[in-house]
Amino acid sequence: MSAPRPIELLAPAGNVETALAALDAGADAVYCGLGRFNARARAENFTPDTMAGVIELFHRQGKKVYLTLNTLIYESELPRLVETLGVISRLQPDALIVQDLGVAGIVKKYFPNLTLHASTQMGIHNSAGVEFAAKLGFSRVILERQIPLDELRTIAAKSPVELEVFIHGSLCCSLSGRCLLSHHLFGAGGNRGVCKQPCRRAYDGEYRLSPADLCGVAFLPELRKMGIASLKIEGRLRPPEYVWKCTRAYRMLLDAPEPDEKTLLDAQTLLASASGRANDSGFFDRKRYDKLIDVRRPGVFGIAVGNVISARRGNITVRLQNKLHLGDRLRLVPPEGGEGETFSLISMRDASGNLLRARSGATVEIATDCRAGKNFLLLKIGENGFDFTRRLKNLPPRREKIDLQIEISAHKWRISSPRFDGQWAKCVDFAEAQRHELTAETVREVFFSGAPETLSPGKITVSVDGKLFVPASVIKAIRREFWADISGKLLPEADPGALAAARFAADHSIFRPASARAIPETIDTRFYGFLPEGNVEMERSRFAAALKDDKVIAVEGLHALNWLPHKKGKIVTRFPVAVANSFAAQLLAEQGVVAVEAAPELPARERAMLAAKSPVPLLPFRAVPLLVSRLPLAPGVWHDAVHHGFEVGVNEEKLSVLLAKSEVLQDDDAVNEPPHDRQ
Repeated sequence: MSAPRPIELLAPAGNVETALAALDAGADAVYCGLGRFNARARAENFTPDTMAGVIELFHRQGKKVYLTLNTLIYESELPRLVETLGVISRLQPDALIVQDLGVAGIVKKYFPNLTLHASTQMGIHNSAGVEFAAKLGFSRVILERQIPLDELRTIAAKSPVELEVFIHGSLCCSLSGRCLLSHHLFGAGGNRGVCKQPCRRAYDGEYRLSPADLCGVAFLPELRKMGIASLKIEGRLRPPEYVWKCTRAYRMLLDAPEPDEKTLLDAQTLLASASGRANDSGFFDRKRYDKLIDVRRPGVFGIAVGNVISARRGNITVRLQNKLHLGDRLRLVPPEGGEGETFSLISMRDASGNLLRARSGATVEIATDCRAGKNFLLLKIGENGFDFTRRLKNLPPRREKIDLQIEISAHKWRISSPRFDGQWAKCVDFAEAQRHELTAETVREVFFSGAPETLSPGKITVSVDGKLFVPASVIKAIRREFWADISGKLLPEADPGALAAARFAADHSIFRPASARAIPETIDTRFYGFLPEGNVEMERSRFAAALKDDKVIAVEGLHALNWLPHKKGKIVTRFPVAVANSFAAQLLAEQGVVAVEAAPELPARERAMLAAKSPVPLLPFRAVPLLVSRLPLAPGVWHDAVHHGFEVGVNEEKLSVLLAKSEVLQDDDAVNEPPHDRQ
């Protein structure tokens, strides 16, 4: 039996500094986003130039970079999306992480060189959902975070693609992709990358929606045994020192399959110094679900430094309960909770004068222009001493990627590429190998490492005719001669975005709107939304029964589509199968779907544009829960600090749901327009 392959350690990178921190700490890969269309729009993110430099740097060290394009895309944004995909295609990341089904369809059709990973925001949480993602062309699924270990074990045993799971960091109270609370309150939702984190605020004076952070150290042996491909650290909004400490801790543990007591202690010390919330087992251990939320603990991230004693314009006075140093990053949070405001510590003094550092117990005055008042909480979110800014200018320049096809025989090397005319050839005379046979992998390794400074090999395919002996020095000599001969003869670099944009515009212009088609009058409204892995086989039998009748069936999960190949023409989808653009509707139509429910976040204008282009009709708008969770939330009526009302209960899937109080008594079927129209 072969040994399990190494697990990838995947770190977050909200900017170039955190990418460098992750690299230094031993990450195998990072995930990061450009300025638009990613689920951390509030992060600094990357420009195409800085992203190119990071990708080049990581690839030189055998590491990977995954780009996030993991938000829902509105109909009006599709042309800009294609432009962005053209940029990404030239950058050649190792994979693209997507949530939107329409984006997946566009990538597969117009940018087939990009590898797709299914975002956790797609809410895939059982083996049927993983199988459906594989059918759509995803090579990896980032699973829903609210999956206990026993269900994960079953999914991993059946999975036809790589699986990625979160191992450390912040947890959402809601199932991925199903939280509409920030959108409802502020018009800024997580499915669009601008969540205001109302879950970290107080409700009736308690922090009822703020789970402890995940720390998965105890589960590493089991995840390794399952064959999980990648372990993901959450935190694209976190500073470089957080990323470095967390990545370093898990690197130490993964490099020691059976870590000794000192290694474990060192790792836990690093994680403790990086954390700002209590750590727990997350959703891996279902026995601890009722312990994940401590309603007394504020939900904001950061290490408590003290409470504000007094405040005046440009200045606060704080009695410290933790040390401070000039250069630390701080956050001021009002007593009722919320995000607060952040600033860098540039001036601090006590009765003796200006200070460079201050110890716990000291009373200090701190300069800040942030809003503050008595009893505001001061938190440390970043420490002085983790400054990577000086290395930013040393990022390698972007290199042009060149795909090569290399054919080797006993008497000739032939190399061709779309980037130069004809074929480069070199006559040789190689002997038959007695022991050290030339392999395609050896040739690839040599050519990957020796391109000129402005060029970089992309995909290299190698074929070797026969068993040949070729000394390494000869391969390197051929490589040098090849690059010297063709460097000045390269054709202009192709722009994959220009051709794709033209094809996209032509295809999109002939989409047939579904206005003439009627919505089915009778729909079987049995819910197939959240389906824990333990119930899959039972639900398969229910689907088998549904196949025997002639009813149109409503489904609320991608896993359901995996079971209904013979029900084509008799399926409608409802949220959380999210449809925000006509390409998502088109992909579902190809699966036999005859009507779709538009994503609840869509403004009226975007909903009208979708209806005008969708190949299938849109179902009437209905009120849906603002949040759905496997955690046992206290039932009843809740209020936040500004008196918004909510109703909390349990649905027929035995999940906690939170609804807007004003919508609780409405007839869902009578609600035809969204309650909000915020851009």
